[in-house]
Amino acid sequence: MPRSQTRREDAAQQIKDLDNLSGQVDGELTQSDGWHHGLCGCCASCELCLLSTFVPCLLLGQTSHRIKEPSMKNYRHINRDCLLMMGVTYLTGFGWMYVMKKRFEIRKRYGIKGTDARDCCASYWCLSSALVQHEREVLTRQAGRSDPITEGYQTQPAMELPSRYTQPTT
Repeated sequence: MPRSQTRREDAAQQIKDLDNLSGQVDGELTQSDGWHHGLCGCCASCELCLLSTFVPCLLLGQTSHRIKEPSMKNYRHINRDCLLMMGVTYLTGFGWMYVMKKRFEIRKRYGIKGTDARDCCASYWCLSSALVQHEREVLTRQAGRSDPITEGYQTQPAMELPSRYTQPTT
């Protein structure tokens, strides 16, 4: 086999591996328990792209509020999560770690496959893209719900045999 063909096959395999990391190929979900939106889908919404680039703390706060309250009732642009990220970012430079924590929470809440290492890499090297991915993912996952679940599990009454049936005698 010629050497150039081997290199092309290696490059093609690397591209497939990168596509599988994001859980998306050409906009389609490749696995049912992966992200619906890839990291490179950040340009799909100009508004989200601008927010994540210039005021990432606002987008993180918006997504965090949306997770807790899908109706966005009582939403304020400057909320607890926004202030925490802004403070951590400007005081220590480690705001990406707060984004990583939120990414982990989103993965666990929606059962998305992934690893802490991937969360760390996405949050550190692709912070803006990760924030847009979080917002779009939460919007997509909540789109099918009409109302949030507000009550816990209700126990069902025990099943009983009707009175006309009797236990067989042995």
